[in-house]
Amino acid sequence: MSVVDQLKAGQVGAGEHAAILMANHASYYEAMLGAVLAGVWLAPVNSHLTAPEIEYVMADSGARVLFTDREEVEGVLLEHPEVADVAVIGVDDKEWGRRVHAYIQPIAEHEDGFGLLESLREFAGQRLAKFKVPRSMELIEQLPRFDSGKLYLNRLPPPDSGHWQDS
Repeated sequence: MSVVDQLKAGQVGAGEHAAILMANHASYYEAMLGAVLAGVWLAPVNSHLTAPEIEYVMADSGARVLFTDREEVEGVLLEHPEVADVAVIGVDDKEWGRRVHAYIQPIAEHEDGFGLLESLREFAGQRLAKFKVPRSMELIEQLPRFDSGKLYLNRLPPPDSGHWQDS
């Protein structure tokens, strides 16, 4: 799905605002070009701002969408002592167009998977801006990775077959 399609699915149209908080790589320029083609105004967000400052920029600019890197979310979830590996992807969402979904590979098997996911949600909520916390998460026994360590996306189970989703 193109950036223009994602903006339309999120009901962000020409003349409306979005924000961008990404590292300087190809997806940054893809998001910028997509916003320009859709006629959406972009508010750049400095990566050195705190979560409350980012939320202020979002509110002040009227941004309805934030383009961001998944690496920040993955990094925070990996700091949790019970997490071995994480993969964060964007999935289709009826309300927002796209939303953050996390696959979590725990260090050890958990009898209370829901408890671990709830703990992760709280953990992430203390370290990330509210809009960056994954709206859904699920446990996975082993993330499919190539020998190089790169994630094999086509071998991930379908999103939301898992344990927890924000209401």
